Amino acid sequence: MTTQVETATLPQPKPHPILGNIKDLDPKAPVLSMIRLARTYGPIYRLSLPGGDVIFISSQALVDELSDEKRFEKGENQALENLREFAGDGLVTAHGDEASWGKAHRILMPVFSPAAMRDMFDGMHDIADQLLTRWERFGGGAVIDVVDNMTRLTLDTIALCAMSYRFNSFYQNESHPFVGALTRALAEAVGRTARHPLQSRLMLPTRRRYAEDIRLMHRIADDLIAQRKTGVPGVVKKDLLSRM
Repeated sequence: MTTQVETATLPQPKPHPILGNIKDLDPKAPVLSMIRLARTYGPIYRLSLPGGDVIFISSQALVDELSDEKRFEKGENQALENLREFAGDGLVTAHGDEASWGKAHRILMPVFSPAAMRDMFDGMHDIADQLLTRWERFGGGAVIDVVDNMTRLTLDTIALCAMSYRFNSFYQNESHPFVGALTRALAEAVGRTARHPLQSRLMLPTRRRYAEDIRLMHRIADDLIAQRKTGVPGVVKKDLLSRM
């Protein structure tokens, strides 16, 4: 376990007396900021952010170290705390000592075994084929928004494989409302880690948009669960939603 003294010796950009290292992270491209910092400060460094000091790692060797469940347990950070506002105490956001984490872990882990994952291959192939077909029809001179397309690919794949639900993002210009709401909510949850809490409280339009996105996602999720409960009697789909 890393002690406070050991943490203090890690490389770090010079923090601002009040803002810490907030300015070292670009809110529009936080991952690229982390990559640039890693090139300067090495595979492990720390930043002082509003929620406290955060340690960043960027090497396979260190990832292997931290993935050793015999030496490290599931931890929490401010970004995950922010996600709890709309994701609740789900598998990703639950604290390691919460009963909900253990319950979700026991229910969902078998779904991600190698054998169970094979059952998802057809769904993965289906969505990937939709993406490639869309690109082919654009022609060679088209400009493709790769980030938007990869977001659609990811969320459509998760929806189909996990809940047997189709967003059909590649059959329309505008993405499904859930996709837009989730993308914005995730961006805001991460963005809040790079802002002073007072700044977030003063961003009233952003807060209203965030609250509206959360309500929309909860409504769509409730509708999806209701549809599954009123499905064909005796027919049980082999997906995460049925297990949950």
